[in-house]
Amino acid sequence: MAVKQQISQQTGQRQQLKLSQQQLLVASLLEGSIVELEDKVKKEIESNPALEEAEPHPETDETVSLDADEGYSDGSDNDDYDSSVDYDMEDYEDRMSSADHNVIPEDYNSAYTETESLTDYLDGQVDAISASEKSKKICHYIIGSLDEDGYLQDDIEKLTDDLNIYQGLEITQSELLEAVLLVQSLDPAGVCARSVNECLRLQAERKMSGNFSKDFICRIAVAVLDEFFEDFTAKRYDRILRRVEVERTKEGDFERVTKEELNAAIELIQGLNPHPCHIYTDAKYLRGFDSITPDFYYDSQSDHLTVSSGHIPALSVSREYTKMLEQVEKLKKEGHKDREGSEVFLKDRIESARQFIDAIAQRNATLSKVMTAVIKVQRAFFQGGCDNSLLQPLTMKQVAEMADCDISTVSRVANSKYIDVDHQYTFSLKYFFSEGITTQSGETVSNKMIMETIKSLVEAEDKSSPLTDDAIAATLNKQGYNVARRTVAKYRGTLGIPSTRERING
Repeated sequence: MAVKQQISQQTGQRQQLKLSQQQLLVASLLEGSIVELEDKVKKEIESNPALEEAEPHPETDETVSLDADEGYSDGSDNDDYDSSVDYDMEDYEDRMSSADHNVIPEDYNSAYTETESLTDYLDGQVDAISASEKSKKICHYIIGSLDEDGYLQDDIEKLTDDLNIYQGLEITQSELLEAVLLVQSLDPAGVCARSVNECLRLQAERKMSGNFSKDFICRIAVAVLDEFFEDFTAKRYDRILRRVEVERTKEGDFERVTKEELNAAIELIQGLNPHPCHIYTDAKYLRGFDSITPDFYYDSQSDHLTVSSGHIPALSVSREYTKMLEQVEKLKKEGHKDREGSEVFLKDRIESARQFIDAIAQRNATLSKVMTAVIKVQRAFFQGGCDNSLLQPLTMKQVAEMADCDISTVSRVANSKYIDVDHQYTFSLKYFFSEGITTQSGETVSNKMIMETIKSLVEAEDKSSPLTDDAIAATLNKQGYNVARRTVAKYRGTLGIPSTRERING
């Protein structure tokens, strides 16, 4: 029996967003820093002969005069730029609000209150431990050999030879390995790792509480990092599930794990930080550091904001190429059909040059609008000597509304960019975005102020009897801040402060 198939047509509307080539170009330029833009301009000039440096070479930094009462105007025409387009950029606010683990966000650094380096911090911990002077000397040498990420790149044999030859300590490789383990036991967890999986494993081990059954997920995570790291990075989870066996009982019984248990372990690993030492090596608030090239300069006395042009020259479309196109078009009108290929090529190069010049102008206009909105909210902070207590809660959504653009555009602007304030302070733009905490009086303050208070309380605590998260929460509530114990734990983790038990043992 034949089955009749019916084919029907339906009409309907579906909204589809498609970015133009110009919008994609502007988006890519927005995301990079001034240093990255310099590199892109250089490569574009090299690849497109229709784009050249303008003559004469004028000053291209754009300075905006801000007004606290009447808002701002950057004097630019940006109607062609569709700032409402969602570029699917990961929202920084979401990353911060979901950071419920002891991971130091890439945009937060306690260096804004202190100048202690990673080496100083680790050396201080070594000096405080109970160990022989020889062991301490080895530890200090290992610390001095760590790279800027806190990893130990030199192999054990080389380090042993260096200590024997240059330090005259006469040690064995076994003694050096014992010292490596000692340094790995210091804070932050993951320091002195020799690979990424070892760095993550050290953090997973540090999360164990001593309760054998509760630590089961941590032991799964350790096993995955030790034995199946390549499968983990390739997301071959089914293969891991078929092979991984973990000690489930104190009697030493190894058993397969369930899918749910493996998922929990994978989630734990994904919450670990492959760069735990960036809290010391990637300072987002700097004094006198030359490694950062600011994208903005703000003078708090004159209330002027300058968008830096770095070493980027003023650009123009090549007059030579424009004349060549005019000649080709003239010949084509005269009947020279063989000139069509040249015409297409010249038009493409000239249009590409114009789009690139326009994209840089649109980038600078957007940067100016977004940074001006941030300054309007944080003006008291900037003009009050960058006092952290004056920092206001601020979300990317607020800035997007003030600058009349999309949140993803604000996120792109905030990415990898810095502002120099009065030639004294340098901040990451992301530093100015923070959650708000409502006080008992109804006032809203930045969560960074709460973090400052937590840090101060821990620094002043009795080291023999460290404060618990409950005790810190109680103190904060007495000071008028509505902060729960879980929030204290979250902020303590963000600050890189160990738990009460770890501070007692440390």
